[in-house]
Amino acid sequence: MAEDESRNPIAWVMAPTTWRGAVHRLMRRYVPRPVFALGDQDLYLVIVHGSGFALESSQPGEAPLDGFYTTRVVAALDVREAKQRALSAVETDWQRQGRGSVTLDVNEVRILTERYRTRSGGGAIFYRSSDDGGV
Repeated sequence: MAEDESRNPIAWVMAPTTWRGAVHRLMRRYVPRPVFALGDQDLYLVIVHGSGFALESSQPGEAPLDGFYTTRVVAALDVREAKQRALSAVETDWQRQGRGSVTLDVNEVRILTERYRTRSGGGAIFYRSSDDGGV
């Protein structure tokens, strides 16, 4: 090797199982999950409110975040089942992230006219109840 040539690697070789596992994790995490209303089901948009927890703020000295709102789109036969499925989905996501216990309530339920959605919902808007007198 000449003195002016770099010893930095140009590429890395990944074993097939490593690559497959990485793609599977990426797909499961970032690809939106579609929702279909089959048979007598309808699509419902459910807004869920979470409280009863404390997440430390990224800014030192700030009060912890203690509430959030999130949306889920679920296929269900009726409003009761839609609420149950949405609460279950949010609770599963919360536990998967290892954040401890949370109190969940349904804030609003709307029936959608579509039979198919490309996303089931996700993400959340977090807040501090101490800001501006709370929510």
